[in-house]
Amino acid sequence: MNTRPFIENSIMELDPVLDKLYRSFGLSTVFIPLPLGQQAPANDKWRDLSLERSRLSAHLNLLWNSDIAALCGRASFNLCGIRFTDESALAEFRQLNSELKLLATQHPDGVWLWFRITGFVPKTQWLPDCFWQSDGFVKVHDRRPQGEEYGVLESVEPELTSFASICWSKATTEWLLPEIVASDYGNSFEPAENGAPRPNYAFWSKYFALANGICYVPNHKSFYRREPGGNDWNYLSQERVQDLFIRWIMQLKKSKGHEFITVLAQPYGLKRILESLRVVAIGELPPEQDVMVQFLDECVTADADSNATTEELFTVFATFCASRELAPMPKPIFWRVIGPLLNERFGVRNCHCLIRDGAWRRGYNGVGVAFLSARTKRTTRTTVEVANNHFSAA
Repeated sequence: MNTRPFIENSIMELDPVLDKLYRSFGLSTVFIPLPLGQQAPANDKWRDLSLERSRLSAHLNLLWNSDIAALCGRASFNLCGIRFTDESALAEFRQLNSELKLLATQHPDGVWLWFRITGFVPKTQWLPDCFWQSDGFVKVHDRRPQGEEYGVLESVEPELTSFASICWSKATTEWLLPEIVASDYGNSFEPAENGAPRPNYAFWSKYFALANGICYVPNHKSFYRREPGGNDWNYLSQERVQDLFIRWIMQLKKSKGHEFITVLAQPYGLKRILESLRVVAIGELPPEQDVMVQFLDECVTADADSNATTEELFTVFATFCASRELAPMPKPIFWRVIGPLLNERFGVRNCHCLIRDGAWRRGYNGVGVAFLSARTKRTTRTTVEVANNHFSAA
């Protein structure tokens, strides 16, 4: 028997059907034979089939007179498919992923879109608005003259992409979050010596952060939350983060019935969650959303002849935030944050050498609080009253 490796040029000469399938799915795809009119193979040999063996003539001979299925998973270089039975869900997915080039095939049970996924790959499962398949096989051709209709709608070889780059509907995103987080941080609970499961705080912190749009900004030493349905990031106190977490945990317990989940809402659990959030939820605010960046850009200048106390800086900062309907961070946090930011931007350090009302105050030499009028570029330094008037007028 001839077992020489399969050569691409021979596909069209021997079987136009295989030629079309290989040109659509790519030569890294493993195809397996199905009995005519059937949806599953006659045996389990396909489970051990490799790409190399699938290109041998001994295997190709089996495909020429049979229905054909594509093998998903590692054998086909992580070929994965999504089946849509609802046209509106398909249209929404295409709109969300308009930049991806997708192979689309028509099947009796709906439309399939195909990818090759690098890195994390979810298990095969039903999702709220589609079916995700990452292993097993999918029938892609029926050879019978009166057989079921299969066809290639858009002949583009499945694009190599990461799962994280695929955009999903809100319902599907929420559904997949636990599996995505577990792929990086492990299972939600870990076995303990006494038999009771022990919470994996890194998992729950990351899950909570992603589900609620929360990030920790180290430069601010603060938490922020992205408002649902918008792009605005608002400051959150530590107490507010704890309150949101407790409510979120109780909703999960009610909807999914996790038996041991309430331990996370206990004082020790909340302490561990906050500690983990400062590690797993680190992020940076967009410059246009970073209130500290805006404040420094618009209100603080480098000036060797000026100075500002920390109290004056915070007063202007609070007024600045109020004028723009932004949530200011508390004074103690502002004082901890402003020093490193001023040092990074202007090269100045905090000192206890400024005199206000006959007393020494902490502050910064070489910086001034500045405001640009709409008509003139008049600068007023270290005068809180002028700052208030400026913002009120704006």
